[in-house]
Amino acid sequence: MGTTAPHLARPLPFLVPDEAGRDVSALSGLGGRLGDAVRRSVPGGRRSLPGTGRVSASEAARMAPGLRPGRGGVVFWDGQLTDDARLVIALGAAAAFGARVLTGVTVTGVDGPVVQLSVDDGSCAVVRAGAVVNAAGVWAQRLAPGIRLVPSRGSHLVCRPPCSGRRPRR
Repeated sequence: MGTTAPHLARPLPFLVPDEAGRDVSALSGLGGRLGDAVRRSVPGGRRSLPGTGRVSASEAARMAPGLRPGRGGVVFWDGQLTDDARLVIALGAAAAFGARVLTGVTVTGVDGPVVQLSVDDGSCAVVRAGAVVNAAGVWAQRLAPGIRLVPSRGSHLVCRPPCSGRRPRR
């Protein structure tokens, strides 16, 4: 977010209110803190996003005015890509300046810095990478069988913040 395309990404807060129970928000907080730990472990990740933390009832109400009053929650952060088309154009510019861009390939295996690829024409290739990020989501265990994930459905509700600090009239 801060190095590759800071003009195309922004921090996005996620509020998990105590509405469904404190155990639900506590579990979300644990997941957020694990994400924070992963982010701190990579170069440039330490200050890329704010850390996970509890928010007071007044702060939760400011973030989501429709909540019942008197409930706090947990806020964790992720990055939001604001314009995927511009990222594609930026990738083309990177290639023009010497970046190696591979299209039409499928990663079939990862062993440390060694990445095995299957090319659309049926051939195979092996490349050595300086860093490998498995960002395959629920399919991550296809490349790292030791990872056990169960697909689940998640929903996010994105609310426009109110123009002022006051709650809207009902």
